[in-house]
Order: sequence, then C-alpha cells, then structure tokens
Amino acid sequence: MIEKLSIQNFQSHKNTELIFDKGVNVIIGSSDSGKTAILRALRWLMWNKPGGDSFRSYWGGDTIINAEMDGFNISRSKGSANLYEVNDTEFTAFGASVPEEIQKVLNISEINLQQQLDTPFLLTETPGNVAKHFNKIAKLNKIDEATSELKKEINSINTTIRVKQEKLNEYETELKQIPDLDVIEVKLGNLEQLELTRNSTAKRKSQLLNLLADLEEVTEKQGLYKDLLTHEVKVNSIFELIEQRGNKYKKITALKSIVKSIELIEQQEEDQTIYISLENPVKTLLNKIADKRNLSNRKNVLSTLVREITVTNTKLLKTQENVLQLEETLHKNIGDICPLCGTKLK
Repeated sequence: MIEKLSIQNFQSHKNTELIFDKGVNVIIGSSDSGKTAILRALRWLMWNKPGGDSFRSYWGGDTIINAEMDGFNISRSKGSANLYEVNDTEFTAFGASVPEEIQKVLNISEINLQQQLDTPFLLTETPGNVAKHFNKIAKLNKIDEATSELKKEINSINTTIRVKQEKLNEYETELKQIPDLDVIEVKLGNLEQLELTRNSTAKRKSQLLNLLADLEEVTEKQGLYKDLLTHEVKVNSIFELIEQRGNKYKKITALKSIVKSIELIEQQEEDQTIYISLENPVKTLLNKIADKRNLSNRKNVLSTLVREITVTNTKLLKTQENVLQLEETLHKNIGDICPLCGTKLK
C-alpha cells in the first residue's frame, strides 16, 4: 500500500505531503480545496493521465509526484526533464504509456481506485462488463487477442495461397501449350551431357596442341642438328625421337577425330537452341510447384492451430457460463439489499 505521497506544483498543490495509515484513509475538505487533485496526481503517477500540461501549477518549477510504498520510492516528474524514477533508477522516453518496471512496482489497476461518485464495484455493471473485468484479471483477454491475430494471419496466408494458385494455374496452362514437353526434358538432359563432353574434349584438345607444338620444336631441332648425329648414341636418340614423333602423330590423328566430334556437337547444340531457351521457364515452373507444396504444408499446420483454437474457444464459453452461474448465485445470496451501502438494488 501507499505509505506516503508528496505533490509539488500540481493544480492547487504547491507542496503537499500526505502520510497514510494502514487500512482505510479518508480525505475531507471544503470544495475546491484539492481533494480531487490528489486523485488526479495519483492517476498521473500510475497511468500517465491526464496528458498535456494543463494540470501544472502557475508557481513555476517542475511538477513532481512521489510515492513511497513497500520499500520502493516511485517518482514522476515533468519540467526540465520528463521521467520516472524508482529508487534513483531513471526511465525516460516512455511515450504515452508507463514503463513496465513502474507498473510491476505499483501493481495497481483502475479497479483499485474509486472516487466519491463512482458506482459500487461490479454490483451495477452489466454481465458483459463484469465478465471483461474477470477475463482481464485471469488473462483470458490474451486468448481473444491471439485468436484475432491468428485469424488475420490465416486470412493473409489464404490470400497468398489463392494468388499463388492462380499463378500456378497460369503456368500450368502455359506449360500445356508447349508441345512434347517430355521429349524436351530428355533432350535437355542429353544436351547437358553433351556440354560436359565438349568441355572435357576441349581440355584434351588444348593438351594435344601443346604436345604438337613440342613436336614441331623437336622436329625443327632435329633438322638443325642432323649433320652432327654421327655417333651411335645420338642415332639412338634420333630413333627415340622418331618413335615419340610417331606416337604424337597417332595422338594428332585422334585429336582430329575429336575435333570432328566437337564440330558435330556444336552443330547439334545449334539445333537444340530452341530447347535451351525453354530451360529458364521450366526451372521457374518447377520452383512454383515447390512453393505450392510449401504453402500446402503451412496450410496444414494452420488447420491444426485452428482446431486447437476451436477447442480453446469451447472451453472459454464453458468458463463464461460458469461465471454467469456464479453471478446468479451471488444475486440469490445477496438478495435485494446491497450489503455495502444498505440501498435497494435495481
């Protein structure tokens, strides 16, 4: 409970200090003496209401409300700075709401603060408003908020699924207009294999051209030094060179065959150009099909969540029925006379 309240420069209070006893405290005074301003100061401290600066006094200086309770010193000030303090810890830039740390320390809601002309708590409220109070206390309103957010998410996902489905239908229509799609897929696979073969062959061709250049260099040197090959060792070397030359000629022959194969592959590649142009649309269509499968999986998960929410709503309705029964029992036990004020209930 609040043990001490200090008010500075708030409406008619220039510097007021109130010390409360345990239990019920009554504040009395003549009209316009500042009784209501005390409650406004408490509301400003607890809920940051009222807004603006109209409540600040004309004396000047900062407006400060300070409350001591349960070992905490909570302060709210506005002037040179706009901040909350709890035991010398400052909280600034909190906007229109009260910092969560302050709310936890105060632990006071609007139902804990009644004024002179307020109606008796819950006794004259409609069943709907009473249910709202109990739902708020039991945190059942969080279920309604979560249900609302989930419905929004489901509607958004359903819209996305519908748009994706329309796109998929368009792609499927376009796909049906492509003749011999299965044959195209087979030819694309063959074309990819031919591309790999061509790359491997080009690499081998480069290696053989290097060998051919080496052979020509050796042949040139052989012509330059043939007059010097008079010794047996050198003759043997020449025979070895001739043998190497023969092997290289064989490789050249094989290379020419490979070159012809490459030319044939290049010709086939030109013939398959139309199929290559279809590669990107086919890949796009396959990606769209995968997206549809992912969306179907998400829809199944959301369907499960909807069923769980339905079960939760059923339990909530049963709880509300119990509250109504308890309210009816309360009216039966109390009767027509209010136990608090002794007046006849409407």
